[in-house]
Amino acid sequence: MRTLLVGILILSCITNMYAQNGITFEVEKLSKPASLLPTISDETLYRKIILSDAGIDARSVAVNNKYPYNIIAKNEAPNNLVDAGNSAFFKGMHLAYAEHRPFILSPDMIWLLIRSGICTAYQCK
Repeated sequence: MRTLLVGILILSCITNMYAQNGITFEVEKLSKPASLLPTISDETLYRKIILSDAGIDARSVAVNNKYPYNIIAKNEAPNNLVDAGNSAFFKGMHLAYAEHRPFILSPDMIWLLIRSGICTAYQCK
């Protein structure tokens, strides 16, 4: 048992030594933007996305205020989020390019784009 624990400890130390570190490509020296992007609350953004996906205009829901959003649980999110619409990745890249803002690209974003492309091709949700 002790040998197994020591082996696991050594293996975890070795894998941590050779784990992939973040790679940074500095394309351009950027100064801080003059202003922040407009933000909305996470609850408002989630409701807006649900209405958009359902094909319902937010103004018509504001009149009768009876749409069942059915938000059961949500992940912790910052209080203020930037609303980038349905194609948030590409709008974010466009804003970063047009306004000389920093853009952070993670492997998760790439996998979500691949999954989204496959789902769009096969019409799945």
